[in-house]
Amino acid sequence: GDRQTEALRVPKPDNPESKQGYRFDPAKIDWESLKKIGITEETLKKTKNLDRMLRGYKSRNLFRVSGQAGDFYLTPTDAKISLYTAQDGTVKFKLHGIQNDEKQLQRPFHEYKFNDKEQKNLQETGNLGEVVKIKDPKSGEQIPVFISRDRETHELEYMRADKLRIPDEICKAKITDQQKEDFAAGR
Repeated sequence: GDRQTEALRVPKPDNPESKQGYRFDPAKIDWESLKKIGITEETLKKTKNLDRMLRGYKSRNLFRVSGQAGDFYLTPTDAKISLYTAQDGTVKFKLHGIQNDEKQLQRPFHEYKFNDKEQKNLQETGNLGEVVKIKDPKSGEQIPVFISRDRETHELEYMRADKLRIPDEICKAKITDQQKEDFAAGR
């Protein structure tokens, strides 16, 4: 009845920006540090990157950053931006600059060494093409991951294979068991 429905109703939050699924609290963001390198909250909202970043992802767009960052002067460069929680609980920004280091793929990535075929896959497709085990930076244990390379910054990234959730349908197209199997294997 109406009484039961009213008892189960969840009140709307006062802050319209506090949506479910956010990993970071917008009220804890250090906006002043971002202004110092030439980006404002409005810029992130206009480019539709703020919501994505609050959910824990990097910005889709590259931003031109420059200015004073602490004791360092940052020369104008392009970078993607993400958020992280500092030890004092504030939310700070992390810059992901463009990496032009040709030897990047020849160095171990979390103690995993790429062979020639894997280096070629990462350069050509942006994906490793298989699931491999790396050393978890937090726990130190070996974890199965997918490794990819950002198309614009060339930064190597990983996603835990055991956290993968494959939907039954993508854009109204049914995903077959074979496709799910290929996807889970990193192909």
